[in-house]
Amino acid sequence: MVVPAIAMFCLRVIPTADDPCDTHSAMISAILLFCLALAFSEFAYMGGYLFSLFELAPRFAGMLTGLMSTSGLVPGFLVPVLVTFFTSGHVNPREGWLNVFYVTAGFNLLGAFIYLIFGNAEVQSWAEIRRRSILEPRKELSTLVEQNFEKQ
Repeated sequence: MVVPAIAMFCLRVIPTADDPCDTHSAMISAILLFCLALAFSEFAYMGGYLFSLFELAPRFAGMLTGLMSTSGLVPGFLVPVLVTFFTSGHVNPREGWLNVFYVTAGFNLLGAFIYLIFGNAEVQSWAEIRRRSILEPRKELSTLVEQNFEKQ
């Protein structure tokens, strides 16, 4: 999540010029930065927090994956509104889009730091399987029978 954020911040240093050669190299640089950001974002997703669910709560991994996917779809509704807010009204559209990329980088860094501070791979206490012996109910039943027998 940090590498995609750095790639988004690096978009600022790509020059814009009227020369077609510079425009072509700037476009190639921007495409490479986006490819780098998306590749490392996918590495973080597939190799990082997606599998943490299976380690945190193996019994509830399916339900947690569904909740995570549902909550992950909420930005899909909000982002178009925010992009319109950031990009409209600017004389230079590049500045508006750079603001969008900065917000994206900020959320990537926030997610990385929250995961770094609070993330772990230990099974949570609420997800542990509490195993009882098969003989435990019989012990309780035999204790009750003995107590009733002693009273008589």
